[in-house]
This record gives sequence, C-alpha cells and structure tokens, in this order.
Amino acid sequence: MRFKFAADSCLFAGLALTLVLPLSLRAQNYRLYVDNSNDETVSVIDLNSLKVVDDIKIGASLIHGLALRPDGKVLFVTVESDHTLRFVDTTTGVTKATIKLTGRPNECAVTPDGKYVAVPIRDGDSVDIVDVMRQKVVKVLPIKEPHNAVSTASNRYMFVSSMGSNAVNVIDLESMSFSAVVPAGGRPRPYVISSDGQTMYVAVSYLHGFDIVNIPEKKVLERVEMPAQHSGAPRPRKFETPDTFTHGLAITPDGKELWVTSLLDDCVYIYDL
Repeated sequence: MRFKFAADSCLFAGLALTLVLPLSLRAQNYRLYVDNSNDETVSVIDLNSLKVVDDIKIGASLIHGLALRPDGKVLFVTVESDHTLRFVDTTTGVTKATIKLTGRPNECAVTPDGKYVAVPIRDGDSVDIVDVMRQKVVKVLPIKEPHNAVSTASNRYMFVSSMGSNAVNVIDLESMSFSAVVPAGGRPRPYVISSDGQTMYVAVSYLHGFDIVNIPEKKVLERVEMPAQHSGAPRPRKFETPDTFTHGLAITPDGKELWVTSLLDDCVYIYDL
C-alpha cells in the first residue's frame, strides 16, 4: 500500500466520510448527501459544481446516519431525537415512511437490492433489521456497543461494528443471525469493506491510521500508521471522544484508493491500495 497525499479539508475531518455514488446515474448527476446533526436537514451537494443544490427537510433534529438505495431513489435517514428511520424520496425530498426503532440509532446500511436496512442501536446494545417493503423492524440482534453498519455487494450479508467487543459482526440475513465475528485489532470506529467482501479497513481508538483485516481468515494483516503532522490527542471536539484520531474512511468506486480522515491534522489522507 502506497501513501499518495493528504488533502486539507476541515469540512471532512471528524465526519463519517461517505461518498454516495449511485451507479445508475451518470457522472454529471452524482450527488453527495450530508447529514446536518445540529439541524433538521440533509444537504445535497452536486459533485460537479461542489455546490449545495438542495436541503432536504427531515423535520427532526440529531440526524445521525444515511444510506442510499443503489438506484439512488431512496435515502434512509436515522434520527436520534425520536429513535426513527426515515425513508426519503430523493426526487421529491418527501419522507415516504417513518419507522419507529427500538432505541437510539447510529450509522445505518442498506442491502444492494434495497430489501433490508440494518440500524445499530447504541442504547440497546443491539441492531435492528428493518424490512423495507413491510416498513417494520423484523429482527433485533444483541451486540455490545454497536456503532456502524456497512453493506457490500452481497444481499445476504451485512456488517455491524461492536466497540465493546473490539470486533465487527457479520449478519446473515437468511437466518437473521450473526454468522461470524471478525477482530478489528482494537475498539472499532468507522470502517469500510472491499467490494468483494474479503478485506476490511478499520479505524480503531488511539490509532492515527487503520488496520487491514482479512475477513474470511478473521485476522488482522497489517496496521498502517499515518504520518501525523501534529502529535498528541486531537483538539477537543463536542461530539468526539479524545481517543478518536480518525473518524471516516471511504474506498473509491474503482477500488483503487482509500480515503482516511485525520482529526489530528484536519485533513484527508489518500492511500493507493
């Protein structure tokens, strides 16, 4: 793995770095959806002009997570203030459904076929599985200190991190149970998974960098420490604990680069995979 460069960006530092690129859309129609936690809106950014072209009104504060259906037509939004998952029509900006969850939600994920949404419930030590067609929670699985859910190209398997177990659990949606527990090398923060579901890149507490994990072998292969320009802990942030040195990773759609946020340097580091 080769380090390429660090891009200065106070905007991205400390945010979950989620680039939503629906494959059904052409390049000129690419949009980035950004949740505004202190507001009641989701901003829509045109990636050609890099300008905000719309603000979708959710109608509730403390928006935490977003997941876009692969066809780009439905945005799933988790809201902490009222413990709900919202289904938003991206064409009209109208909320089509509001699902009551079992507790305070974090970062959600949707399967490629749009059938299920997994929602970690922080105050319930659990993850809610929502059936999109039925618009209801159909399964609640126990997991210690869940944080982020991640989807890959599979309609069968989803991932949810367990900060309390230093691991990432694999959900089998056919059996509605956990099929594997993959060690993260530390207390997992944001993480991403390669499109083939074989490799996980995970940020962990007190690490300015990330671990590379082989998922089938359930083994940490390598720890990559990013060259920080500033030593010590990150400057205090209202919504982040001092053990969080990076809070956002993303793999480019072609699978060639890994983008990693740095709370120490207020920038994004880019690695050639």
